[in-house]
Amino acid sequence: MRLRGSLGLLALTATLTACASSITPADGGEDGSVTTDGNVTQDRVAPPSDRVVPPVDVPTPTEDVVIPGEDVIEPPPMDVVIPGEDVVVPPMDSTVVDTGVPPADSGVDPDTGVPPTDSGVGPACHVSGLNDNCPVMGSMGACAPLTAGMRTINLDGLSGGIAASCEGMGTSAGPDGVVPLVLTEASDVRIQVGGVGAGAVTVSLFNGGACGVGTGQRGCVNTNRGAAQTLSVNNLPAGTYWVAFSTEATMPSTRITVNTTITASPPRLAGDTCPGTSVPTTGMDTNISLNMFQRTLEVPTRMCPNIGGNVDFVFSYVVPTTSDVTIAILSPGGTLQAVVLDVQSTCGDASTSIGTCAGNTNGGSTQRVLSRQAPGTYYVVGQARAGATLPTLIANIRLATPMMPGPADMCPGIPLSDGTEATVNVASLGQDQAFSCFAASTADGNFSFNAPAGQDVLVEASSGTNLSALELQSPCRMNSMGCIATTVPGRAWQRYSGLTAGQSYSVHAGTNASTAAMMTPINMGVRFRAIPPLPTAAVMGNESCAPMSARTIPAGGGVFTGNTAMMNADTAAPAGGGGASCNGCNTLAGRDAVYQITLAARTRVLAKLTGAAANFDPVIYVRQGGTCNAGNSFGSAPILFCSDDYYGQNAAFDRVLDPGTYHFFVDDCAPFMGGGGARGGAYSLEVITLPAP
Repeated sequence: MRLRGSLGLLALTATLTACASSITPADGGEDGSVTTDGNVTQDRVAPPSDRVVPPVDVPTPTEDVVIPGEDVIEPPPMDVVIPGEDVVVPPMDSTVVDTGVPPADSGVDPDTGVPPTDSGVGPACHVSGLNDNCPVMGSMGACAPLTAGMRTINLDGLSGGIAASCEGMGTSAGPDGVVPLVLTEASDVRIQVGGVGAGAVTVSLFNGGACGVGTGQRGCVNTNRGAAQTLSVNNLPAGTYWVAFSTEATMPSTRITVNTTITASPPRLAGDTCPGTSVPTTGMDTNISLNMFQRTLEVPTRMCPNIGGNVDFVFSYVVPTTSDVTIAILSPGGTLQAVVLDVQSTCGDASTSIGTCAGNTNGGSTQRVLSRQAPGTYYVVGQARAGATLPTLIANIRLATPMMPGPADMCPGIPLSDGTEATVNVASLGQDQAFSCFAASTADGNFSFNAPAGQDVLVEASSGTNLSALELQSPCRMNSMGCIATTVPGRAWQRYSGLTAGQSYSVHAGTNASTAAMMTPINMGVRFRAIPPLPTAAVMGNESCAPMSARTIPAGGGVFTGNTAMMNADTAAPAGGGGASCNGCNTLAGRDAVYQITLAARTRVLAKLTGAAANFDPVIYVRQGGTCNAGNSFGSAPILFCSDDYYGQNAAFDRVLDPGTYHFFVDDCAPFMGGGGARGGAYSLEVITLPAP
């Protein structure tokens, strides 16, 4: 998290502190109030610089007292006078006493210590009309709310760091700011953004208590260096929201145009928005006609794929006692082209989603099974794609007595044998315990083992082509450690060291696989194995593939720490096209280090590269051969594969390699338009070698 300061104006008696439809970005990212001219008015008067300062122990003449109030003249932001030794201190009974309490006639609330917005005292709004960061909870910030109309915003001088889902690497590194949006009635809001010379421009909308928080985001658009784009949010309830704007880093202009329209929302039919229409849980079909629904998407969902949806629908159901719940959406005559659904415990609040979004992007029917769902009222928020005429869909919900929980749903879980994988059908699992690193989990299970003496433990979890997560606990469901989750489909793995010999540990594993009944079951597999402890070494100077430079990785692997911040940026990998490229990564701008390993037999190699710096996005790519970096900047030996963002922003791979010599390159997935020169930082590279299966 980056902290950004705000400029404080003069305070006389106490110093007041200034508070706190997504489009895939194409602005160089990985995979993947204000005046209209931005100028400050020039008729403000700066305090005189030749004011005489009375001695500290001499009463200040009354005629020189400056009392803040509505007539205070505020200097322009670029000419702010910082309090120094020439500040005139107001008299109070002929003696200057610092009580920390503002005088009764100062215009400052003595109970809160906060000056009124028109007092001339307190936090200043940036000349752009935007707050430089998200204000503290409960604060409206220093800037006037966004209103309908056309305006020009100049973000020059603002810092970055307010995350939005549709940002790319360029916009996430560029200047940004936020402004409140206050609605007195349910409204349809349109915010169009564009910019000449500003590169990619984004606008995002957040709930009032969730400025910059992903789960509280209601929409985001990115111009992707193209034509203006419009963020449309319909039926937005009355309340306060936050609108964030950003531009691309290092572009010649930071001026953007904003055109906002706010209109009262028209009446909506039941089922067209929250709280939706009620559907019985008896297994009876309920027809929901979409014909008169608004062709807009205004109810946020969590992790639903973009199906080009043109209408959303909402219905609710009640679970009286803990039950297995089957939710089915059917399309009469196949009139729907695609449908997705999300289940929420609070209608319209994506953060209360029960797992991930489920659906069918190639047909109008889908099904979702929720095992052992707790009593309560739940809301199905769906999106549908159809032709010119919106059809009727059928909603069917049925409850069943939950099956007795299997061993994976209880503690300590299914016992594991060293090196042997234990599997369980995902459809038989509930989602019983949340992961700190994997909010997308739809099913989880427990597996247990006793720690070996003098050994490290490698734990793996997989569920086919789905995302996986795992963490270690002791005892079961307590004291979680080492939570790790994949951000691309594949196996999650983690090495644990220093475990207490003979003590029981539970592996809590999860997946985002659908729990719906399928012809082909999806299994979640978990395995643990004892491995020798890995040696750790600090490494420096491994600049190239030269024999005396590249650091040799022992055949048994190891953990290597280093820092590329001061190393050369002299090797790179192709940035796009083909599975062997580092797609979207400007490794030419990344400082790099080189490691070498020689394998005498086919070997399974697991490698994980983690970085600590905020502007260091670690990427690792592999070449085979003894001369890996001769001929040109991309090297003469081809890239075998590249890994980026396998665990969040960290890189990892799990491959079986043939006998031979390989070079591992520690590099930075720098943005193409990010500027600022070559990048690098502190890192840790963990390499584990196992016999090939």
